[in-house]
Amino acid sequence: MNTVKACDISHWQVSLNVATMWGAGIELCVVKATQNSGWVDKQFHTFAGQLIDAGKPWGAYHFFDPNYDPVAQADHFVRQVKRHDLSLLRYAVIDVERSISGNSTTWHAHQLKLCFRRVAELLPLKVDVLELAGYSSKSKLMPYGTQSWYNNYQWWIAYYPWSPPAAGTWLPANRVPAGVDPGNVFMWQWTDKGTGWRHGVGSNHVDVNYLQSQELPPPPTFLYEVIINTPSLRIRNRPTTAGSLTIGQAFGGHRWTVLEHDEAGLWGRVVSKPGSGWLYLPLTRNI
Repeated sequence: MNTVKACDISHWQVSLNVATMWGAGIELCVVKATQNSGWVDKQFHTFAGQLIDAGKPWGAYHFFDPNYDPVAQADHFVRQVKRHDLSLLRYAVIDVERSISGNSTTWHAHQLKLCFRRVAELLPLKVDVLELAGYSSKSKLMPYGTQSWYNNYQWWIAYYPWSPPAAGTWLPANRVPAGVDPGNVFMWQWTDKGTGWRHGVGSNHVDVNYLQSQELPPPPTFLYEVIINTPSLRIRNRPTTAGSLTIGQAFGGHRWTVLEHDEAGLWGRVVSKPGSGWLYLPLTRNI
């Protein structure tokens, strides 16, 4: 099996150097975004922005707490994630580690299912572009029981062997949680003791994972879309008003695909007639 390395980080990693992380062979970084229905990781927006600015594939995860409203948790998670350009977002993950003593398996499973379902409604999921996944371990998922709906999603499983696994090896089948098809396990977290500085973070240690390389989807062919938020906009032949020529017009309510933007993020290049032109982004609304 072909595998590549991935990291997952949160505010505990303090800082991020994307170039150093990718220099260590990392090909995906998953960032903690939210927890319960109101908490945001204090480094989420910084880390996500760094990865996006560097053009790197990334993921975001929500730490699920069954004691909070699952729909409110999903709404909170997606609201924070959607503050960023989603074109390089590969995985949205529900982190399933917490259970509530005294509550039934049925209750736990119902709470979790509602959260997954709501995130799936809110994000533009597409196979091989952006996928919804769960994170857990054999013991942590046990209170939620064996559920057939688990296999509607991909899974990222934690299991720490006594010694580092050789490259190309994969999660042992007996460490896959009950109800999860081993074929749906796309990532294996095998240590929380990766050397921090070597992987470009400010903490002593960092989680390191093996990711099935065939699961890492290619980037989409567009950055994002906007809707014109003013009666009309001129489409220009370069990203500025000074010295540019008007080559078209965009009207209010029309949707445009932004293929790239200038360094300041003020102008976006769109496909227009008779060719490619530039729109003034502050007068558009991201979707």
